[in-house]
Amino acid sequence: MLHDAVVIGAGPAGSAAARLLAEAGWHVALIEKAAFPRRKVCGEFISATSMPVLKACGVAARFIVEAGPPVTRLGIYAGKSMLTQRREQMWGRALGREHLDLMMRDAAVAAGAELYQSAEVTELVQDNGIFTCTL
Repeated sequence: MLHDAVVIGAGPAGSAAARLLAEAGWHVALIEKAAFPRRKVCGEFISATSMPVLKACGVAARFIVEAGPPVTRLGIYAGKSMLTQRREQMWGRALGREHLDLMMRDAAVAAGAELYQSAEVTELVQDNGIFTCTL
């Protein structure tokens, strides 16, 4: 099967790239080796400044529905001491990576990316400027 682009990894970065390429009219293969949802301990907090990125990725509305309540207070603890900000403001929201990964992957597929999951690239060969990727 011919594709204009192959994106390896369906995490947030790979899914965002696949979505943007698919929306631009490219025929995109999105390859992910792990079955989703996958539990990851990173990425539980998404800052408020990331909302424009989530909007551009087409997942802002779903993120708002699925994420925890707004985080309006922050503190840093060091031993028995605590430092806090002076005023409350919207800092962000919490959402587990297993949920963020799914919504980003689903947005890429909805935009037209072709998903290969669970798949692993075993060979990449170039011949006269044509790349062949074996899964």
